[in-house]
Amino acid sequence: MSSNNTVSSANLWVEVLSGENSQALLDEAMKNVADNLSMLTGREITIDPPMLKTVPLVDLLAHGAESPEAESVGVYLLIEGDLQGQSLIIFGLEDAFYLVDILMGEETGTTQAMDEVAQSAMAEIGNISLASFLNVLSDRTGHSIVPSPPAVIIDMAASIVSAVAVNTMEFAADQLIILDTVFKDAGRIIQAKFWVIPNPEANIMKYFKTK
Repeated sequence: MSSNNTVSSANLWVEVLSGENSQALLDEAMKNVADNLSMLTGREITIDPPMLKTVPLVDLLAHGAESPEAESVGVYLLIEGDLQGQSLIIFGLEDAFYLVDILMGEETGTTQAMDEVAQSAMAEIGNISLASFLNVLSDRTGHSIVPSPPAVIIDMAASIVSAVAVNTMEFAADQLIILDTVFKDAGRIIQAKFWVIPNPEANIMKYFKTK
């Protein structure tokens, strides 16, 4: 990434995350995610309002994987264009099976393995989720913001979270700014983590009031 792109991305993150109307913008973006997932699955999906958090890089694993050895499904995407960063959505394996079933119109319990069809369904869920979020930010700021193609990772939760940590090391940052929220279905609480992580340029940390 060039220094000019880094500065531009940093300034845009400040606008999105620390502006006067930032919370309303983020809430609208997350509502768009829920609305589009509801249309995709034919079920009412709700998502908690996003919380902005500062997480030390060394604590990322504990933050994202309450059960580090639990088999999980992650959908990982890069955020590209004027706004740059990463996104990671992590589902427990059983919740991923459940989402595949409702997306494919199957009876709950039908999916028992993350085969090629199931992985494709999870990639679609991840792609729709992040695209829905970024489209609102792009529309409201007038900037080009696009997701990369999704990568589906099936592994222990600890290994999935480590993928973010490894990709972040190039910035030599000791803290990450994370937008954190969870998914819910009308008939089931879906244990999931939806992270949107700005590229952690050290010079933008001071702008954010986080929890």
